[in-house]
Amino acid sequence: MLLFSSPFSVDPDDAPPQLQLELIELQCDDEWRSKHQQLSLVEFYRQLDKVRFPEMRTFAKKMLSLFSSTYLCEQTFSVMNLNKNRLRSKLSDSHLLFGFLINLKLNVLNLSLLTVKSQKHTYALVLMKRSDNLEKSGSKIGQVNRQLRRSYDVNFKMMVINEAESSNNCKAAVKYGVTECNVRRWRAQKDHLKNAHSQRKAFRGPQSGRFQELDRRVCAYVDEKRKDGMPISRAVIQLKAVEIAKELNIPTADFKASLGWCKRMMRRNGLTLRRRTSLAQRLPSDFGEKLLSFQRYVINLRKKHSYPLDQIGNADQTSVFFDMPTPVTVHKKACLADGTKLPPYVVLKRKTVPKEAMPAGIIVRAQEKGWMETELVVDWLKVVWGRRRGGLRKKRNMLILDAFRGHLSDPVKKQVKAMNGDLVIIPGGMTSQLQVLDVVVNKPFKDNLRKKYTEWLLSGDHALTPTGEIQKPSVRLLCEWILHAWDAVSPKSIIHGFKKCCISNALDGSEDDVLWEEPAEPEDGSEDSDTDHSEAEDVCEE
Repeated sequence: MLLFSSPFSVDPDDAPPQLQLELIELQCDDEWRSKHQQLSLVEFYRQLDKVRFPEMRTFAKKMLSLFSSTYLCEQTFSVMNLNKNRLRSKLSDSHLLFGFLINLKLNVLNLSLLTVKSQKHTYALVLMKRSDNLEKSGSKIGQVNRQLRRSYDVNFKMMVINEAESSNNCKAAVKYGVTECNVRRWRAQKDHLKNAHSQRKAFRGPQSGRFQELDRRVCAYVDEKRKDGMPISRAVIQLKAVEIAKELNIPTADFKASLGWCKRMMRRNGLTLRRRTSLAQRLPSDFGEKLLSFQRYVINLRKKHSYPLDQIGNADQTSVFFDMPTPVTVHKKACLADGTKLPPYVVLKRKTVPKEAMPAGIIVRAQEKGWMETELVVDWLKVVWGRRRGGLRKKRNMLILDAFRGHLSDPVKKQVKAMNGDLVIIPGGMTSQLQVLDVVVNKPFKDNLRKKYTEWLLSGDHALTPTGEIQKPSVRLLCEWILHAWDAVSPKSIIHGFKKCCISNALDGSEDDVLWEEPAEPEDGSEDSDTDHSEAEDVCEE
């Protein structure tokens, strides 16, 4: 309903998948935003470009037909309420039938007055147009239903204003069935209405927050950081607000810097979120066949070799980007079916590895372009996969990788075979369903990493470059963030992920129910709901 009535205020992630791309394009078009404010919903969707927005037009047609049929049905049944008065016992079936037929045939008219003469049992039905004034009845009963007070949204008010400007106030009032004083008042509020939400009906509530000084200082902080080109997310605003609240001696019980407060503060001060968008992976047309083929292959290998859970692993490389240039480009993670997490393997976009000492538990390499090429994959097999528990004894193992070309090269296959392993490749386009790290690990990992980066930005103690810009964090500090984020990933979620991807399920079928369970909320790093898209969010002025 909200998507139909107010497409410019809906989060694209909440829209149906087939509408998301068109909705993003529509929200980025200022011309269509202006038309949405000026035109009625029906006229707006009628003028919508057929080539650019075919799915949105189809969606609007369905919703409009739904509204029409529902409205007529409710309008028809509302006639039956006329018998709910003290004279209802004197109404016959024929009276109800006539009222029913009148309502069906004359939808443009309103049944506005019902007078009853109790002695003669006669009924006077006075049909009037909506724009006409109600007349008073001279009967003893008097007028049954009076004209109700109505509220109008910004869309309707702008239509009246445009009509009044093209003709005059009186004609606009008659055409839209409103009073002339309303037209004059709305014309005086025109500038204010242009900047208001299209579905808003009134301007009530406080224009400033409870803690005005805190709002002012938070906005000043946002302006300062945005001028320096630094990213500001809602999480940054909340953390800064807590810090300022302590300086102003505001009790914690009175102010918690909640997400709701952050949204209201941004709305009061004209701040909005700007989000980078990208195309999500689309499943191939034959994904069902590929899924079954992969599962059969994995099950056959498990029956043949009876791998222990600590010898079944999945590895994946993840690009790590921050809003300022950093040396980190690729981070390869690996985990085992028993929940064990192998040391992270970081590739820096540079020619040589830094000389500074790195924290224990992480392996750092360098590559000029920051690519995970074949040589680095072989090196990872030797220094990470080969050193897992049971690796030195060359226990039979199974390693699951995606279809990245660096995983399919002959040196990689030879190295896996030399380590007494079986290499299983996930079919192209199926990583969102079969890659354990994509299913349960990458999101909480990146959320925790982003949280560390946000805390570092807020610390304020940064070295500056000769041009006055903030220096990028050191490689050692970045490695510490990676280790912290990796440690925060729950082993329990990894075990569940292997079962969810049908890799470590019991061969007797007793654990197959896991395949159909809804994905649970991650236990780590997910307490702040506004960090779901933290890597793509940025606050800017409207």
